[in-house]
Amino acid sequence: MGCLHPVIVGKSALPAVALVADAATLSDVATRRGWDETFSWQLHGVGAAEDIALGIVGEMPCQNVIAGLRVAARSGMLTVALVPADSAVLACVDHQLVTATNDPTIAREVRVTLYHLLWQLVHVFLEQPADEARPR
Repeated sequence: MGCLHPVIVGKSALPAVALVADAATLSDVATRRGWDETFSWQLHGVGAAEDIALGIVGEMPCQNVIAGLRVAARSGMLTVALVPADSAVLACVDHQLVTATNDPTIAREVRVTLYHLLWQLVHVFLEQPADEARPR
C-alpha cells in the first residue's frame, strides 16, 4: 500500500488542503449543517477560482463529495472526480475518471494510482518553462 503524499526530492510542494483531515471541522459542520454539507461548507471558506477540487467517490453514494464538487464548480474551480464504474455521470465536474471495475479492492488501487498520476502530471506541467510562442 503506497503513501498518498509521496516526497520526491527536487520537486516543490503545492499548497493543498485535505478537507477530510480536520476531524473537528468535519464533526462541527456535520452537527450544525448536516453530513451532506461537510465539504461544500468548507469550500466556501477555503476555495478560490484558481484552485482545483478533487473529489473521490467511493462505492457508496457520497452526497457530501458531490455537493462539494458542485460548490467548487460554481466557484470557478477546476473540478476532477474519481468515481466507480456504476456511478452516474456528474454533470458538475470538468473531468471524471472512472474506475471500470466492480471489485472494491481493485477500484481503490486504481484510484490511488490515478491520484499519483495526477499529482505527478501537475508537477511536471508546472515545472516546464513557459513558451511565449505557444498559443493559449
